[in-house]
Parts: sequence; C-alpha cells; structure tokens
Amino acid sequence: MKKNIFLSLLSSALILLLLYGCSKENKFTVRTKRATSITSNSAITGGEFANTKVSPPTEFGVCWATHSTPTIKDNKIAGLGEYTDFFCLMTELTPATTYYVRAYAINDVGMVYAPAISFTTKK
Repeated sequence: MKKNIFLSLLSSALILLLLYGCSKENKFTVRTKRATSITSNSAITGGEFANTKVSPPTEFGVCWATHSTPTIKDNKIAGLGEYTDFFCLMTELTPATTYYVRAYAINDVGMVYAPAISFTTKK
C-alpha cells in the first residue's frame, strides 16, 4: 500500500515537472519610453524589450487612453524600428488632455503590457 502511494506521488511529480519544464515562457519584459515632442494633438513614445531570449513578438507597439490602464482595445499603433527599441507617433489627440500610454507585445505564447506612463498634451 505504501509502495503504491509513493509510486503515485512520484509519477505525479514527474508529470508536473515535465509539463512545466517543457512549457514555453513569456518572460520578456517591456518598458514604455517617456513621451517626447508633445504638441496639442500628437506625441512620440515607444518601448524597449529587456529579455529577447524568448520567441520574438509578432506584433508590438503602444496603446493609450485617458484612463490609467489602456489596452489594445482602446487606441493602439504599431511600433517602428526593431522590437527591442521602437518608437510610435500618436496623432489625433485632444489638446490639454492627460493620456496614459504603455507599450505592448504579442508573441506565440501570449501578450505582455508595460506599466503605463502619463503625459498631458499642450493647449
């Protein structure tokens, strides 16, 4: 009886180890660059990726909104340049408005967002 319980526990542990040990990881991190060239209706920002030893993103850019947790369902624009260091020109913004923006990336494992930054457009 004790032998069967031990073998069952050992088998379960090995299966879990194989499942988690062989799974793909989405461990890249992204950072949102500060906004520059801010006008009344546009701004430039972008992002940087820290760990690129995972599968590269198939899509990357920034998303923005007037609330503190923008997602790609709000507003988004694809990044220009290499995904490790890219920039984006946001246009058609409203004057004298605070925006929150954050970089995002999608790879074959899933999606990752950077923490949001904020800026205010000019009057």
